[in-house]
Amino acid sequence: MFILLVSLVAYQFKYIVMSGRIAKIREIFNTTLSNGAKLLGFSVDFQGTAHQAIATGIAGIDAKPILQDNAVTIKQENSGSQPIVIGTNDVLNESVTTEGEVQIYSRDAEGVKQADILIKADGSIKLNNSSGSFELKADGICEASNDIIIGGISFLKHLHKFTNADGVTATTQPPE
Repeated sequence: MFILLVSLVAYQFKYIVMSGRIAKIREIFNTTLSNGAKLLGFSVDFQGTAHQAIATGIAGIDAKPILQDNAVTIKQENSGSQPIVIGTNDVLNESVTTEGEVQIYSRDAEGVKQADILIKADGSIKLNNSSGSFELKADGICEASNDIIIGGISFLKHLHKFTNADGVTATTQPPE
């Protein structure tokens, strides 16, 4: 936390003072820097004062916050540079992860989760939306809450041949 609030960065034998703030996101827009880089831009509110900010993120993860979110920003003091958003947090949804887990989710404009991927500490992965779920368990077994269709063939609607532990071959009947 201390690093976010005031950090001293050694660069070419000088110290640059950076300050960090948590701000409310008021507007989200696309912007292009002078070097052609395309970034998200924000209008953020620091205790009633609006500032323009640009966002930096993690390559390979495309995530756009919603207006209810807070932004964690840093700014080089006495430089006149605009703040940089280094992270955002969802103020509406509680975390469901435990230590070592990752969840990626989408939300509608009101902040309600629509779909998620939960990568669990035990090695399993679960995908969810309002219509169903699919889980690759740590032991390699896959479970789906609804039908699985592969190559246009419904897993639930066609016959399956199998051999049980006693070596007996049987055929399942599709559900009616």
